[in-house]
Amino acid sequence: MICISEERYTHGMLKESEAFAINIMDRKQKELVDGFMARGIPKSAKFEGINYRDGLTGCPILEDALAYLECRITLSHDTGDHTIFVGEVVEAASIREGIPLSESDYGHSYGG
Repeated sequence: MICISEERYTHGMLKESEAFAINIMDRKQKELVDGFMARGIPKSAKFEGINYRDGLTGCPILEDALAYLECRITLSHDTGDHTIFVGEVVEAASIREGIPLSESDYGHSYGG
């Protein structure tokens, strides 16, 4: 399950593709993750220099992730300013060892 603000570019992509991938990144990759969350950067530039492959659903699977979950959306629910997307996992893998980056590494909620 993921919750995404209706204001985010990703929201429209999820509605259209009906799929998502969750790439679990290492705590040491916070700067890379910040680049994906930054506003004002052209969407096409966010994957520049990043190694990835298309997953089963066409979602990007980051080669340097610790692990990933790739999901097809089975249910969505609008909650006002966010949509909850529930997905069925169609593929998942642990790629390498590390300490996962988490919301607590930001010291606040970074939202979606």
